[in-house]
Amino acid sequence: MPSSRESPFNGSRFVLREDSRTWSNEPNQSRKMLHFASTASTSSDSDEPEISPPLPPSTSRFAILLPTTVAIMLLAIAFGFHLAREPSQSTVLLSYIPTLPLFLSTRPHVADYASPAALTPALRTAIEEVVRSTLRAHDIARRAPPDYALQAHGSRVAKTLTSGSTTGLFSSREDDPSIAIDDDVHAGKCWQVTTLPSQLGIRLSCMVYPTYVTVEHLPAEVSVEADQAPKTVQVWGVVEGIRNEDIFASLVASGLSGYDEPAPPIAKNFLWAPLASFTYNIHADNPVQTFPVSEMYTHSKLSFGVVAVVLLDNWGGNSTCLYRVRVHGTPA
Repeated sequence: MPSSRESPFNGSRFVLREDSRTWSNEPNQSRKMLHFASTASTSSDSDEPEISPPLPPSTSRFAILLPTTVAIMLLAIAFGFHLAREPSQSTVLLSYIPTLPLFLSTRPHVADYASPAALTPALRTAIEEVVRSTLRAHDIARRAPPDYALQAHGSRVAKTLTSGSTTGLFSSREDDPSIAIDDDVHAGKCWQVTTLPSQLGIRLSCMVYPTYVTVEHLPAEVSVEADQAPKTVQVWGVVEGIRNEDIFASLVASGLSGYDEPAPPIAKNFLWAPLASFTYNIHADNPVQTFPVSEMYTHSKLSFGVVAVVLLDNWGGNSTCLYRVRVHGTPA
């Protein structure tokens, strides 16, 4: 019986096997079938596995640079949030921002992809601007007066006084009006409405003598939706309780300014007082803008537990995004 023998052609990779089943029985026929079998395979009929070619240098570099860049931006934002808790440290952090690319270039395994050469001027500017905007917004928030419309302090959305309030199967993140009274403000997280005017009803954390109202949007230079910022805004308050109704009646009798205006779009047969009317300026340097309540109410000591914020128009977008609204004052 013929035995296997090594092939003289490439003994390091193949062995030559003679298949006796293909031998001819005729004495004059010497034709044989030869099989070459891989030394790395248990079957002579199996193919060698293909080895995928390596990625081109530019492709592999981009695949690593993209997640690294995203991670750098997220870490910068998180670090900014942490240090913003101490306003005294904000100036110190800002002084270190220009050295961020140099710092990253000295880190092991990051130097090749986060060096000053890899971080383009546009990317470096974007990272610095995100950190500055985050620190500025949180520094302003810390120095601002108490917010009685903040959900974390106990305020709630008055759904019966709010436009487009949907719950259940057809609700979505954008439909949730409580986003506008949350202090977690970042890109894309806003109460989005597609019709104007739209109204947000808020049950404050306590009865308040209101003095100011603050509206917040993303800075125009870092926002892709600057035209969705609200423009003309009205704030109304529900007059409730015998004492407040008597004070309000005396103000109306004395020629209350602004009372000839109609009630908010969703009135629900309540007695409403027009607290403020203002224009939010998306082009202003400060994206957190505060507006005073009419002096007529601040001097009369009218207290309010429910207010309505009405968005009349925006800066040209197909929809309107309200990132955050705050109500300031003193507890009644």
